[in-house]
Amino acid sequence: MAATQILLVGDDRIVAATIRERLDGLGYTVVAVAGSGEAALRHIALQRPDLVLVDMGQDGPAVAAAIRARFDIPIVYLSTSADEAAIRRAVLTEPYGYIHAPFEAPYLQATIAIALQRHALERAARAHEQQLRALIDHLPVMLFAIDAVGAITVVEGRIAEIAGLPPQQLVGMHIFDAFPDYPESLAAIRRALDGEEAGWTGDFHGRFLEIRMSPVRDPCGTITGVVGIGVDVTAQRQAEDRYRLFEMAVQQAEEGVIIAEEVGGEVGRRILFVNRSFTRITGHAAEDVLGRSPAALLAPNSGAAAMAQVRQALREGLASEVEGILVRKDGTTFVGALNIAPLRDARGQITHWVATLRDITQRRRAQEGRWRRQKLESLGVLAGGIAHDFNNLLTVILGTASLAASDHPPGSPAAEALETIERAAQRAAELTRQMLAYAGKGRLFVELVDLNRLVREVTAPPALEAPANVTLRYELAAQLPTLVADAAQVRRVVQQLIGNAIEAIGEARGDVTIRTSLRRVEGGEVAGVHLSADLPAGEYVALEVADTGSGMDDATRERVFEPFFSTRFTGRGLGLSEVLGIVSGHGGTVTVVSAPGHGATFTVFLPLEPGAEDQVLMIGGPARGAAHAAQAAGAGPVLVIEDEPGLREIAARILERAGYRVLTAEDGAAGLEVFQQHGDAVACVLLDLTMPRMDGEQALRAIRRLRPDARVVLMSGYSEHELSERFAGAGLAGVLQKPFTPEALLARVEQAIG
Repeated sequence: MAATQILLVGDDRIVAATIRERLDGLGYTVVAVAGSGEAALRHIALQRPDLVLVDMGQDGPAVAAAIRARFDIPIVYLSTSADEAAIRRAVLTEPYGYIHAPFEAPYLQATIAIALQRHALERAARAHEQQLRALIDHLPVMLFAIDAVGAITVVEGRIAEIAGLPPQQLVGMHIFDAFPDYPESLAAIRRALDGEEAGWTGDFHGRFLEIRMSPVRDPCGTITGVVGIGVDVTAQRQAEDRYRLFEMAVQQAEEGVIIAEEVGGEVGRRILFVNRSFTRITGHAAEDVLGRSPAALLAPNSGAAAMAQVRQALREGLASEVEGILVRKDGTTFVGALNIAPLRDARGQITHWVATLRDITQRRRAQEGRWRRQKLESLGVLAGGIAHDFNNLLTVILGTASLAASDHPPGSPAAEALETIERAAQRAAELTRQMLAYAGKGRLFVELVDLNRLVREVTAPPALEAPANVTLRYELAAQLPTLVADAAQVRRVVQQLIGNAIEAIGEARGDVTIRTSLRRVEGGEVAGVHLSADLPAGEYVALEVADTGSGMDDATRERVFEPFFSTRFTGRGLGLSEVLGIVSGHGGTVTVVSAPGHGATFTVFLPLEPGAEDQVLMIGGPARGAAHAAQAAGAGPVLVIEDEPGLREIAARILERAGYRVLTAEDGAAGLEVFQQHGDAVACVLLDLTMPRMDGEQALRAIRRLRPDARVVLMSGYSEHELSERFAGAGLAGVLQKPFTPEALLARVEQAIG
């Protein structure tokens, strides 16, 4: 350990020599003897001694003051006299000791040791104080103390900054005078002065503070004051306010929100937060799912491809959108749309995942319903087009067979063969009528229909012989309004639904329940609709046919109205498809509810129009009892405009055999030329609706321009109701629906001419 180095300052060489000798004997090192203050300052700057011994002569205090002003070094005075004035001057320089002559070695050694130790302790204390002050100055805290009467004695930290007053102005002020605008904090100070631990939290000059105070007691237990510490928690409070705002926004969100922690791959993901909408959508409260893996919410059949997409996105840290089947708390499932995104820390590492959840079950059902309706409508258009072209061929077959039969006596082999052809053609015509009914384009003969009576008629023997294993049950409304509908077509609907229900039961014992009722629909509330997205609001007569058969799964139920679809080996045809078309043609809709093992329930909604009973009319078809035969002889020619050669030829042959003169044209443009050539002589025009170059609608307008009173019968395979609405005001003499028999053709012409 190095010897303590000492600098001697004094101009008395004898004293200096004596002191040096004794210091050397005590093991100290005297680095120099300075004869003046200036020399002392130079030696200190160069040699940095541990202690300075200064002769307290006339200039001793001034030299000591100069040393203390520049250097942190302990000073001990050497005195050969007891001059009181010199001693008073020396006290002002705060020396570390005094040594009086004769400078005994033990006393000299003790004084130097005490001075060095005191200086070391003071230096350590100053360093500690500086550290503490730096800490206080850099922390958002404030320290204060008040005495027993409330006067401020200590102010440290940021209290002055927050209060807006300098520390020297605060010290000495009464605490109640310094901060008069905070009664709650002053009440806490009073409690502390009364001996309680007290605290206060609130807004303090625009800063949010938390203050804790404790009473100070002397050894006798008397309260001598209060010390307090305050923490500026403004940033924390603002962060908490932002978090509360964020949480409120998330809780109020319409979508479910899930936050999951990423702790080592998919197995380690666990839910940390869900909002109220999540609970509303899934039925799971927060405590039900917190800590669980999000994968536990997915149904087993959620879709392997979709889930693989999510897992891949999670592995790659990418956002993803996916739809899946989720399980509610009650065990039911729903289609959920999930938007999943990663949350990263400052280093870019994924720490959490956030997902939003929407229940899109209704949207998916509506979308699937639209797809289903579009498919059925497309099939309907296809069926209608096929039926239209097929009608032309059937008309040729029926007309030709009828004309040929008139040339052969009844009972002859040829007549019998022709009768077979006619029967087959009639059955084919029935099939085309079913196809048109499915397409919603069947002809309607509307009248007043009592649905309850019609049900009884359809199900009563011999019209229906139910198998012994099937029991028909009736739940018919007591007061059911009369429908305005085509009775024959509604009868077909009842027959098809009941027949389908009986076949669904099969050989087992079961029930078929037939219900009728009057229902008020407010709009968009009928589930499982197959014909329209929303059933319009209004009054409806409902026909419900329920069976206790084996039921249908979802895939079968979605296809049950498709033409020629059947789950049975036999019986493939247009049964339920025809039902669909007939109900559509009446402006109604059909629903079906079924599940495997729980039978099926078909419900038909037919619109009810109050007061329509007084406006019943027949749409399409020959007027019942209104036509009378006109003599062909003397009548002008009949112009047949038809692009199908066979149909054009057979129509001409039928009319010519009946005595009419006939003009023909292969399309609308050619027909218009023929009509212009013969002018007023044309008695009637048979005009096909669908033709190349110029269709029937264009030809009709052109003929009307040439001759407004021309009698035109429109030929078409489409609904006469539809055509009547489409050509309202066009002055049609009638509509002839294909396929037609010779009798129907002649009746229409006679009606138009007569």
